Amino acid sequence: MDQFDVVDIRNRIGYTFKDGSLLLCAFTHSSFANEHGVKSNERLEFLGDSIVNMVVAEALFLRYPDRDEGFLSKARAQIVSTRSLARTVERIGISRYLRCGGGNAGASIRNNAAVKADLFESVVGAMMIDAGDIAVCKSFITDKLKDALQYDYTGDNVTDFKSKLIEHCAQKGRSVRFVTVPTPDAPSPDFTSEVVVDDRVLGKGRAASKKKAEQAAAKCAAESLKL
Repeated sequence: MDQFDVVDIRNRIGYTFKDGSLLLCAFTHSSFANEHGVKSNERLEFLGDSIVNMVVAEALFLRYPDRDEGFLSKARAQIVSTRSLARTVERIGISRYLRCGGGNAGASIRNNAAVKADLFESVVGAMMIDAGDIAVCKSFITDKLKDALQYDYTGDNVTDFKSKLIEHCAQKGRSVRFVTVPTPDAPSPDFTSEVVVDDRVLGKGRAASKKKAEQAAAKCAAESLKL
């Protein structure tokens, strides 16, 4: 764990805590709390989870006035998924400050996607208690999840294959990653994507954009797994 740097965290999240103990609590994993007899971030995570879901739900509700509940729920699930929130925390660069117990095991705890997602939610919960203003949380969430919120979820249904594949692999404890590169010597913008599950290529796709190429590869892999 890097030395807890309040200034760096403040700069990365874009918010200054009035109560420093709330910030410290937000970065306290249960393993550390149990070893040192302090509060963990689990209660803040509980609060933050509800706030993140509400803010994302409102954003989707306003953006897609003609879509039904099923569509909105599916889009929200993608945005607030463990994978999405974990990637956001990685991009912000704050997981290094998470206080974990277990000695050398702390590094593996910090690298766990679910733990990173929990950290995002606990920071939101801590902001809510510290600021007493949900607008502060809303500003943070919409900024950090900007790319996911701006994604066009009305596109073709291939999007469902990618989320279905990721969800299936998460449930089965299998790794999944996409390798997407420009197609060599293509006459126009063109990308080729491979989906790798447990180090085995299960699907390939090619399209005019990275996202569509990945969706096509995911569809191929999903069909291979009979999802």
